[in-house]
Amino acid sequence: MIDPKNEPEIFISVLAVIGAAIGLGKLMNSDDPITTRIVLGRAMATAGIGAAAGAAALLFPSADSIVLYGLASGLASLGTSGLELVLKKWLRGPE
Repeated sequence: MIDPKNEPEIFISVLAVIGAAIGLGKLMNSDDPITTRIVLGRAMATAGIGAAAGAAALLFPSADSIVLYGLASGLASLGTSGLELVLKKWLRGPE
């Protein structure tokens, strides 16, 4: 397992690859037309989301790497639109 404290660059790269792979997998499973622009855009967006999961290591420094890999996978699966909906509901609070 890669330790985020000892090898942060490699760890963030792994999180980004996890995110990009999930985003591309979702694209291949959708009915959306597949163009170079869409493939690159989806890979970049979900790679960024996956890498952002590394910020959880700052909040929970004792968290095991596998927990952060799972978080990256979950966030990438939600995608940008899913995260936007979750954040909007969370910021509004209970109605």
